[in-house]
Amino acid sequence: MAGGSRCLGGRAMTFHEYMSKAVQDDAQLAAERKRLLLVARRAHMARRVRMSPTVPVRRLARLLFRRVPA
Repeated sequence: MAGGSRCLGGRAMTFHEYMSKAVQDDAQLAAERKRLLLVARRAHMARRVRMSPTVPVRRLARLLFRRVPA
């Protein structure tokens, strides 16, 4: 190996090739991170229990019409 070069598949890799490969690897890792984050967000949204619109109305009615001790 010449000074400062890495070995890729049995041949010396130039600095430009090394940097190009590193950038490509970073882009692939970023895409995978983004995909996993999206999957986690979807799972979190699916777990949320949505209240029906009648629940706040019932709660308000219960507060308004409850018996007050004399």
